[in-house]
Amino acid sequence: MKLRTLKAEWKKEVNAHIDISKCNEGGPHPNIIEFIAAVTRGDNRYLLFRWADGGNLQEFWQNNAKPQLTSNLVQDVIKQLRGLAHALEKLHGYGGGDSSYRHGDMKPENILRVRTRPVAEGQNSDIDVGIMKIADMGL
Repeated sequence: MKLRTLKAEWKKEVNAHIDISKCNEGGPHPNIIEFIAAVTRGDNRYLLFRWADGGNLQEFWQNNAKPQLTSNLVQDVIKQLRGLAHALEKLHGYGGGDSSYRHGDMKPENILRVRTRPVAEGQNSDIDVGIMKIADMGL
């Protein structure tokens, strides 16, 4: 690819992340990973996003293969699934028509978790589902 094309694609990618961060009535959606900055250093380009201290959904399932189904756990999971569906609806309908965004690679590894409480010691504590956030837009 020509350098001019790469620069144009980089600018398009950065602008898309800035735009996506406003798709929820002008502010960031709680279930979309927060875009922080775009950095260029020499020929290298980097996108910085919020750190997901809870890993991804695939890891969460592996670490909690057979959880005790408490009412709190079920409520937390349903709340996060609803939030993810709402985030996808916002992305898909944002701006309408040609300016909407599609996530073409939704999978557990692209759903990140941000913890909502410190890691609990002991086995009797409730599982922290955290806040699930759509990541890796693949723009």
